[in-house]
Amino acid sequence: MSKEVRCREEIIGLLCASSFLTYDEIFEKVSGKGCTGFSRELIRLALAHLVREGVVYREPDYERARMVFRADRRICG
Repeated sequence: MSKEVRCREEIIGLLCASSFLTYDEIFEKVSGKGCTGFSRELIRLALAHLVREGVVYREPDYERARMVFRADRRICG
């Protein structure tokens, strides 16, 4: 399994467990799990791919003045 596929699965798992996460929060949680092989660029590319596929949604959070990501609930089960 390639790094990008593992990274996508990790991101989907995080977003299913949480409601909304910013890019920085996703990076911190992935890094905190000991996945040191995932660079910022790889995580950014994986998120972009998931957004294009419609698996993850990117939405504005006006209270935090940030863009947040959330998983499609059909994927989370």
